[in-house]
Amino acid sequence: MKVKTIKAVEAYRALKALKVGGMSDEAMLAVWKNLKALRPVSEAYDKDIEEVRATLQDEEFEKMQQRVKEAQELERRAKEDVRDMTAAEKQEISEINTWFAAWSKKGEEYFKELAEKEVKVDIVEFEAEELLKAFKASDKTFEEVERLAWLTK
Repeated sequence: MKVKTIKAVEAYRALKALKVGGMSDEAMLAVWKNLKALRPVSEAYDKDIEEVRATLQDEEFEKMQQRVKEAQELERRAKEDVRDMTAAEKQEISEINTWFAAWSKKGEEYFKELAEKEVKVDIVEFEAEELLKAFKASDKTFEEVERLAWLTK
């Protein structure tokens, strides 16, 4: 079955948190097989996210972080001195905000691309009633049940 990466990752995380003691043996086996099938997708996704973050936090990012600290100090001093910030100080803050907005947008695009990528997973469907038993035992919300609905018959 082909699914979006983020759907597989969310399912893996939700399955991992389930208490399966009240499920039938058949359903427990299905959960175990699904964990086994979804684990590589989840691990690859987490690694990719980590690599994207590391890539985005380059030398330019470090320089901008330093500029942020300096700008925060300027703001603090202006407040302490009870004075308005100068046009140059405001311009500096504006440039920093613009840079970080673009940086953030680029990161979000990478993350979205990773999340939306389709992957093939071999899942074993199990009865919805069995899923509900596990969720009751695990004190999970219906929102979390929805993340796993695609695994049920």
